[in-house]
Amino acid sequence: MDDNSSSYVDENVFETLISLRNEIISEGLKTADASHVACAIHPSCDYFITTDDRILKFKDRRINVISPVDFLSLEEEQS
Repeated sequence: MDDNSSSYVDENVFETLISLRNEIISEGLKTADASHVACAIHPSCDYFITTDDRILKFKDRRINVISPVDFLSLEEEQS
């Protein structure tokens, strides 16, 4: 957890994100939610932290979707 990075969307990755977003939409998320998750998956984020029940039901091997409470519990267990 010591490493932090940032990523931004430019024209070089836009089409990749659209494709990823559409894949996630086909799994049942709405467009805006799928866009947010795609933008977290693309730079290889470890976690997507949300309180949105629909997003919390989304399961994907590329990212851990987790609630803030569960994330804090996970962090406490690791320290």
